[in-house]
Amino acid sequence: MLERLDGVIGAFETEHNIYDLYEIAPAVFSENMRETRSKGAAAGKVGLVTQKVFEGEGSFIQTIVLD
Repeated sequence: MLERLDGVIGAFETEHNIYDLYEIAPAVFSENMRETRSKGAAAGKVGLVTQKVFEGEGSFIQTIVLD
């Protein structure tokens, strides 16, 4: 699926209901991805990338506040 995407967005909570949004290229996501440790329905279907990768190699989009 990553080959069909233009970018991958990560949302990271900085305070209660406040999130920083970052975007990375699908290739960066793929290079840094690890599979979930889940043994349930997500097993083999979900990839995770650390916040550090998003902040270090991605582009900051904006901060959002949810009501």
